[in-house]
Amino acid sequence: MYGPEDLPPVVLSNAERETDHPLMRAWLDTRVYQSFSREEVRDIVDPAYMGLIKQLDDEMGRQLDYLEETGRMDDTMIVFSSDHGDNMGDHWLGGKDLFYDCSARIPLIVYDPRAQADGRWKSTHVEGFAPLLYDLETDADELIDRAGNPDCADHLQRLSDALFHWSRQHHTRTTVTAADMDRRAKGKEPPGIYIGFWDEAELVAAGKKLPDNAAG
Repeated sequence: MYGPEDLPPVVLSNAERETDHPLMRAWLDTRVYQSFSREEVRDIVDPAYMGLIKQLDDEMGRQLDYLEETGRMDDTMIVFSSDHGDNMGDHWLGGKDLFYDCSARIPLIVYDPRAQADGRWKSTHVEGFAPLLYDLETDADELIDRAGNPDCADHLQRLSDALFHWSRQHHTRTTVTAADMDRRAKGKEPPGIYIGFWDEAELVAAGKKLPDNAAG
């Protein structure tokens, strides 16, 4: 479906590899970096990633068609988002780590058919700092912070109350500790999962091998 000719230009610079920052140096030494720093790897993995996005788009279209055909668009809320993007070779990196735009920028589309749903006002809360408030109807580019405007105080309070209510719900609490997760996984990836290895030759060179049931 897609090939290397369909890929956007990769975002990277040789200067990034010359950094003396300890965090960046640590990432550049990872196996995922070693794989995605190679053009031949990106030319295979990235088109496959684009194909998965196309599949997701097609399946979402099927769901939306069904909702429209059955009249359920009027009573169905749709929230489309993601937990992270992917570096896909940008900055010489693979995976989802670090806060580059390709990894941190994600979609957030909310469709709410309720008459009382208000998509006009947007509030941003950062603990320990003053809140931000934007009127998306008159200021779609979010250029004017209206949090300090007395005429907008009711909108800011309403959104703050809604956020406080949401933050007290059960789904915001961590129920399993990191130590417990590490204990369950016995401190390593499950058998046969090798992150960052490109082919079996690299496994052999690192003294690893595929499980017997994965051979062939």
